[in-house]
Amino acid sequence: PEVQLQLIVSTIKLFFKRPIELQPILGNLFVKAFDETTDMFVRDKLLFYFRLLKTNINSAENIINSPKDLITSFSEEINIELYDRLFEEFDTLAIIYGRPSETFISKQSFAINKEEEEEYEEEEEEEEEEVVVKKSQKQEQDENDEEEEEEEYDEEEEKIDISLLSNLKLSPQVFFNKWKSLKFCGKITFILSMIPEGSEVEEKLSTDKIFTLASGAPNDNEIKFFFFSQSEGNNKYFLCETNINKKTKTCQVQLKSEDFIQSKIYLKYLAHCFNKHFQIKFFC
Repeated sequence: PEVQLQLIVSTIKLFFKRPIELQPILGNLFVKAFDETTDMFVRDKLLFYFRLLKTNINSAENIINSPKDLITSFSEEINIELYDRLFEEFDTLAIIYGRPSETFISKQSFAINKEEEEEYEEEEEEEEEEVVVKKSQKQEQDENDEEEEEEEYDEEEEKIDISLLSNLKLSPQVFFNKWKSLKFCGKITFILSMIPEGSEVEEKLSTDKIFTLASGAPNDNEIKFFFFSQSEGNNKYFLCETNINKKTKTCQVQLKSEDFIQSKIYLKYLAHCFNKHFQIKFFC
């Protein structure tokens, strides 16, 4: 490719000197090069030269015959050691001056910079130690908060007072019609100690008068349940959508109900049932 390009450039430069004689030769050379060249770089250069000549020959001559930079040094004359030193100080003034920094910075400045660097490193170490201490303190605080939350939950369990109907049945159509019409009454999120099987959840909660309309796994990391119960006193329904994340062991319950007053008590009761059968670690 380099030889082809040089041949084209040389022919164009000769064309500027003797255009009448070189015009047919240059034309044939362009055609031949286009037909036989597959290198994209060469083809782009050919197109550039062709369009340049076609547009304005005088401008093309000024561009192609523009003066080249003089070569003032050769690779054999380059001081390799100096270049290596400059490369080590690439992002400093040494690149601009073309010489190592110790040749234009006093030794006193080097000593000051070294002291500042040592002070900076000491400050960084102190900051890292502070971060480690703060992390350990935060972890201890989180563990204490979890213990307090568990204790608070145990106290609340004693206050649950709700009566539900047993042997309850509800068709999917009725459930989803009620789900669409009822208002959102609250939600609760907690972390389980274990991930139960779907059938086990249905079986255990049914003994607590919390029945399952449907359950399944939308993906590999999630189990979804639709629970329902009915109040024994006023026959009002409690409908729940429950999602359990297998990775994080997080259980999230969303409740809709016809009895807004009893909905908070029902959520506590549902959490109590989960804790009884599957052990809740703490609430989120």
